[in-house]
Amino acid sequence: MRIRHAVALENVSAEGAILDPRRIRHCVVVGGRLAELSGEVDPHTHLNLDFPEHRADACIVAERLEPGAAVLITLKGGPRKAALHPAHLRHLGRPDVDQRRIDWLSVHRARRASLRDRHD
Repeated sequence: MRIRHAVALENVSAEGAILDPRRIRHCVVVGGRLAELSGEVDPHTHLNLDFPEHRADACIVAERLEPGAAVLITLKGGPRKAALHPAHLRHLGRPDVDQRRIDWLSVHRARRASLRDRHD
């Protein structure tokens, strides 16, 4: 499974630039359609000049950001892509990815425990 960055067609200029980078989402594409979607990306990791490892430089373009929406295809057969404008990127400092992962796991475990409690 390959996780990609995606934007909706309505969020792309005629020149192919992403208009609002805060509306980028992670997705999984299956059969040319969005199968899974996350929430909007975190600007501190995705729009950060100090953290190039996970920057959302180019995103695939979909009709809409909802499961089942078609990914737009170029004449060459690949997914259409939209690019970040350099003005959307900032120096935000290097994030502590280990601490962010610990925090995420803590929230995730608490949500799972809450769901278990509701079903017991």
